[in-house]
Amino acid sequence: MTQHIRYSLWILLATLTWGCRSYSRYPIDQKPIIKIDTAILGSWKAVEDTDRKNFLLIQNSHDAIPEGYYTDSADQVKHKDYYYYITYFNRHGKNPLYQQWTAFLSDINNEKFVNVVYMHEHVSGYLLVKLNINSTNDTITTALVADTALKYFHSSEYVRDQIIKHADDPAFYSDTLHFYKLNGYHGGLRGAVERSN
Repeated sequence: MTQHIRYSLWILLATLTWGCRSYSRYPIDQKPIIKIDTAILGSWKAVEDTDRKNFLLIQNSHDAIPEGYYTDSADQVKHKDYYYYITYFNRHGKNPLYQQWTAFLSDINNEKFVNVVYMHEHVSGYLLVKLNINSTNDTITTALVADTALKYFHSSEYVRDQIIKHADDPAFYSDTLHFYKLNGYHGGLRGAVERSN
């Protein structure tokens, strides 16, 4: 993976570097409990991305999935107001490389974390990413939880306890990225490309 792509990917894409080593079999919360923060929806660009046209689109279920058509689990349908769908556009902001990865928020001691559904070859679970959102909701800093022990835990309770223990330790995180909001559009993928470039 080239450095260009490595630094381009918010949440999901930074996590590919560590994914197989630091994924968790369980999310922080067994089920989503925090409704979507609409300030997070829209198009975002990574400061570290060398291609200034590439961007990340964050959608809700109403925009990402046509009404009446669900391919997600019954839990995602039931909690549709809690899930985000994340797509990264590479190749000068035209190609939806990673399309509509599912994620939901958790809170630990007033810090936001994203649980990203992760499937790679024979591995499935969650990538956990710490979010710092500024007060005007136009910049986000992300850092992957880089604890290789997470994949051995047997419940969300153990995962949460481990993060609480190490939440303030900088060595507990990797692949920090900085994003600024390009626009609030979070409709279809084609419209996102038109508005973001």
